[in-house]
Amino acid sequence: SGGGTSGCVETVAPGEVVINEVLSDPSGSDSGYEWIELRNKTSRSIDMTSWILSGGSSSFSTQAEFPAGTIIAPGAYLLVGDESVVDSLGREPDVVDSLSLGNAGSNADAVRLEDCSGGVVDTVVYGPTDDNGAPIITDEWIDDLGQIPVGIAPKPTSGQSIGRVPDGADSNYSDVDFQLLNFVSPWEPNDLAPSCDGALDIKINELIPNPDSEETSADETFEWIELYNNSDSVVDLSGWSVQWGTS
Repeated sequence: SGGGTSGCVETVAPGEVVINEVLSDPSGSDSGYEWIELRNKTSRSIDMTSWILSGGSSSFSTQAEFPAGTIIAPGAYLLVGDESVVDSLGREPDVVDSLSLGNAGSNADAVRLEDCSGGVVDTVVYGPTDDNGAPIITDEWIDDLGQIPVGIAPKPTSGQSIGRVPDGADSNYSDVDFQLLNFVSPWEPNDLAPSCDGALDIKINELIPNPDSEETSADETFEWIELYNNSDSVVDLSGWSVQWGTS
């Protein structure tokens, strides 16, 4: 404990706390809805005061700094996210800060966790690969082995997260540890089937996508979707979403 840095409370060995899941490209507007899930892999509580999450699309820059008294319990998860995350998940992140993560559009992006002394605790590099499967990557990205990675985590699509599978697995190779997830799982393991009360009971029962058949532009503000609860129990829809599209 104590690395000599002002405000430094506790440092850890690399891999004791891992970046477990990342939502860098939320559906719709990214601003305000990005989040990063951390997992404490130890059997003790860890004080994360003055720890830093950094990342970006070309080089590491500070994304979030943990306030005094931020504790992650043994084996627990901690979510760092923007202020609007509560609207999409129905629960406020444990640490609220303004994130601006890269979407890995043309080359790899990265996220790094540093303890209060500046020691690198964990790194994940994610993004596209070329026709031969080699990562399209900038020299700025260095992995936990201190080298430009030869493999990276996959590039997520809009609304999709990447996570460690098995949950918490850390070989120091992003391509080995991370997968595209079928559903986001904040505060929960990445390798479990989704548990959501009412998931089999709520149906899209009726919708009107074209209120004005003569003029598409006149549809705005008049479209609607009706949901039907096929059970005899109340279902809490907090955190649910309606998705649509034309392609």
